[in-house]
Amino acid sequence: MRRIVSFLAVAFIGAAVLPSMAQSAPIGPTRSLAAPGTGPEAGLAELAGGLPAEVARAAPGSSLDLLLTLDRPATPTLAGSLAALGSWSWTARHIPVAALRLPLAHLDGLLRLDGVRAVFPDRTLQYYGDRPVSATGGGDGNGPTPIPVPHVLPGGDFGAALPVPNLGVDGKGVTVAIVDSGIDFTHPDLAPAMKANVKLSPLGKDGPLPALEGLPDSDTSSGHGTHVAGDVAGRGTASGGLYQGSAPGASLVGLGVGEGLSVATRAVLEAYDWILEHHQADGIRVVNNSYGGSFQPFNPEEPINKATKAASDAGIAVVFAQGNDGDEMTMNSNATAPWVIAVAAGTQTHGITDFTSGGLDADVVDSNFAANDLAGDPRTPLHLGLYHPSVVALGENVVGTRAVGLVPALGARHDLALPAGQQARYTIMSGTSMASPEACGVVALVLEANPALTPADVKQVLQITAKPIAGVPFWRQGYGNLDPAAAVGLARQVAGQPAADVNRILAERQAARDAEVLAGLVHPLHTTSWHKTDQTSAGGGTASAADDATAPHAITVEAGTGRLKVLNAGLSLPFVPDPAHFIVVRDAAGKEVGRSDAKLPGGSGTTILDLDLTKLSGLTWGKWTVEVTEAGVVPAGLFGSDESTVAATFAHPQPPEPVSTILPGLPAPKK
Repeated sequence: MRRIVSFLAVAFIGAAVLPSMAQSAPIGPTRSLAAPGTGPEAGLAELAGGLPAEVARAAPGSSLDLLLTLDRPATPTLAGSLAALGSWSWTARHIPVAALRLPLAHLDGLLRLDGVRAVFPDRTLQYYGDRPVSATGGGDGNGPTPIPVPHVLPGGDFGAALPVPNLGVDGKGVTVAIVDSGIDFTHPDLAPAMKANVKLSPLGKDGPLPALEGLPDSDTSSGHGTHVAGDVAGRGTASGGLYQGSAPGASLVGLGVGEGLSVATRAVLEAYDWILEHHQADGIRVVNNSYGGSFQPFNPEEPINKATKAASDAGIAVVFAQGNDGDEMTMNSNATAPWVIAVAAGTQTHGITDFTSGGLDADVVDSNFAANDLAGDPRTPLHLGLYHPSVVALGENVVGTRAVGLVPALGARHDLALPAGQQARYTIMSGTSMASPEACGVVALVLEANPALTPADVKQVLQITAKPIAGVPFWRQGYGNLDPAAAVGLARQVAGQPAADVNRILAERQAARDAEVLAGLVHPLHTTSWHKTDQTSAGGGTASAADDATAPHAITVEAGTGRLKVLNAGLSLPFVPDPAHFIVVRDAAGKEVGRSDAKLPGGSGTTILDLDLTKLSGLTWGKWTVEVTEAGVVPAGLFGSDESTVAATFAHPQPPEPVSTILPGLPAPKK
């Protein structure tokens, strides 16, 4: 199997300056919300609370690049109407989404169009393969040149002479689609795996360009997708079998959705439409996504969520990278959907990397973050919320295939740790970008062992058999490290049984895992949360007090409460000063009891205030207020970002130690 090299990985230069942009809230409502003669602002305000910044800042006569969600895949009539409104348009055949470049003057007509559910700005996303790590998962870059060690997926063992256990499956018969920068199938490790290779151009001068199919090499400016492909199904040909993927018998389909280090959302939608068109012919059962956006509340109407739901409904397991921003409340916005397998990055020694994005300790299940002072924890009974990874897979110092002719911006210094003869064919990366395809390979093994499993079944199999990581909270690790042998074993145990029995067996075991996780969680006494979209009114002011970032929100803090924790997720731009967000908490008498520290520029975008109330005196219990203010070096609203805030109270000042028990062997399934 692939080896992992302990070295200080260097973040690739281009990604370091790439904005971490999220899919924002919709900027348009369902059809016909604007009353005749009131203009587009009234329709927009109905859903979003005011005219969004994207529209407010647009110059007269300009155009907007928009994504739409529809009632259903576009009919010829609706497609024709969109084409008439926009300077160009594209409609998916299998997903209820569309894209168009809309002259601003036609916005009112779009809002009135029957069949349009919501309108979103087209955003650029980022890859998650750019994290610097040390041999221990996060150093300063000055460590010694390490010695290569063999690679065994988390759940196995490490040692100089320990081979990967023979599971009797290698992914044969399962095709994994790679939605990424493209794939160089001229690499000898990847050529035998190729089923198809497609390049989707996000923008042309006059609209979308036709897809380019049958390319031997579609990864000509990044190398990211080629590495990801090798993580899944690299044969190890160029290394004498040394650097194989986690499913070296699987087949691959490459879908290039961007150039350089940027990912175009519209091209991602095109890729999913292509997958749904060809999945039966090409045997596509899994799709990898090593890209995404900053934290956002889950929105089922968001176009990528529509695409991944359509894929899951078609029997395709959807796997996403968790994100690389490290802090709590930084989870990839595209990984929060309940049908997605979200993958955090583990270390070579079965731990969790410091860069893996976190979900939420006090998870909030309300999808639009409109919860107001909820008493008790919304995760009970056995409801764990949305904001956590599903599992952990290896994401530290992973050796993968190198695209021909590219000196990856993913780093070159650390590749010197590879044998000299392998440096032209392989490169080393760290990130949840690597963990996600490692998990895809395990999914391929599971599906080879039991092709009848549905995407929901596969997710449960991985979660049920994963091994918890000692001392790591659930919101960082989910159910723990993947265990390929246990997952394949469980898949085989339920093979051949009626679907109803499989559902029952997996549901029972998932409930048992959930019960164990919940037993180790601290349940908040009260939670409140809100989501503020960066909007301005038609007159240039803030939309309303309810959507104003500085508007105070109330939370009940009962006498004897031990802890108050507030998190705000805002803008994240590497090497650019953040609009500094300060969290201010006042007690029921209006006295300030806590204020967050100033953030360093270029951080994760998350501001955290965690108060030990047992150390404070003179508190007035009751209704407290939480405010989030902007006081940074960048003028507020300059970049146009969304913000989410979660506040929670707990009985005790410190969280308990996370549950770290390793589950015993699984019992035989009931007949």
